[in-house]
Amino acid sequence: MNKKFLSAILFGALMVLRQEHLYLVKTMMMTSMLSTRS
Repeated sequence: MNKKFLSAILFGALMVLRQEHLYLVKTMMMTSMLSTRS
């Protein structure tokens, strides 16, 4: 397997994981703000 190709796949997966993590953090922040408001 090509090393460059493999690193590109790993980089893509990392970016997706980072976006998922940011989404989770945003939702958690929103829910915490809503719970504290009520």
